[in-house]
Amino acid sequence: MAGQIGALTALVDKTLADYQQLMAAGFGDEDISALYRLKNKV
Repeated sequence: MAGQIGALTALVDKTLADYQQLMAAGFGDEDISALYRLKNKV
């Protein structure tokens, strides 16, 4: 909906891509800490 009204969605788009990457890597059942590890390469 945000994109339809011209709102910037770069952060949302990047976050969705990150979650897709995590799911493809087998981390789909983990909590938000998986996103933290992805961003910080922990």
